[in-house]
Amino acid sequence: MNIKGSLFDGAWYTAYRKSACPLLEKTDVKTPFIVLRNSLRYWCADPFLFWRENTLYIFMELYDVFRQKGVIGYRIMQNGRLSGLHVCLETPYHLSYPYIFEKDGQIYMLPESYQSGKLTLYKAAPFPDHWEPCEDFLQDKAVCDTDYIWNENEEFLLTTPVGGEKFTYDRLEMYRKENGTWQPYCGNPVVQDASRARNAGMPFAYKDRKYRPAQNCSDIYGENLVFHEILQMDEAGYAEKTAFEAAVSDIFIAGSKRKFTGIHTYNRVQEYEVIDLYCSSVFQPVRFLRLLLQKFVRFKG
Repeated sequence: MNIKGSLFDGAWYTAYRKSACPLLEKTDVKTPFIVLRNSLRYWCADPFLFWRENTLYIFMELYDVFRQKGVIGYRIMQNGRLSGLHVCLETPYHLSYPYIFEKDGQIYMLPESYQSGKLTLYKAAPFPDHWEPCEDFLQDKAVCDTDYIWNENEEFLLTTPVGGEKFTYDRLEMYRKENGTWQPYCGNPVVQDASRARNAGMPFAYKDRKYRPAQNCSDIYGENLVFHEILQMDEAGYAEKTAFEAAVSDIFIAGSKRKFTGIHTYNRVQEYEVIDLYCSSVFQPVRFLRLLLQKFVRFKG
């Protein structure tokens, strides 16, 4: 076994900052993003923000390096201090992209779980440590990074189907809720382009305009972020235009000496922003332990 190669692997990190201007405006280039430490067992990606009782929660995919799958967890920010990592949702399947929202006084989460072959909605019972499935939005449909959106009192899903031997992430499909069921838009896909199809965070409003963050996956996974202004989203169709792109080189980073080469999630709540950053070579002793145990099991067998 190559010991050096077994000790190092790629990993994602989350980072945050407090800024009056969102990243897409490019006016605040001096306020740095602060990179948060991963634990020995988990690296962190797909950060989402949620306010609850004057407390800011950062929900994330926690990738379990030992078991090689994602679970959902969070950190708490209170009085300028951040807590450690808390695991709050785990299934037999890989989980990521914890799209969290509140509706009619109830808190919900719509995580990515394409390995299950369906899209399941969870509700807090109670928040933030316990979640129970309450509805399968899409059954027999493997999708990833789904956004749930209210628009003019209607409900929509924007999502990317996953299938085939090679994931291309080049399709964005729209679903509309009709008579209690989710119906695909007849003109799907509404976007067919790997450079801008896959969602990268919750759509947000800024200066009377609505934006959808997307990932550029055309050449490499997590190449950069692309922000689109949403021009239309109704039963007649979907339309958007590119407003801004952001690469790692555009991000002012503090709190880390690592060389980051990828970025694929952005979320903003009030004045707080979160992103995730990829580093291709990180010391991971838990990974080495896993590989060592696998080698031992094969030897014993």
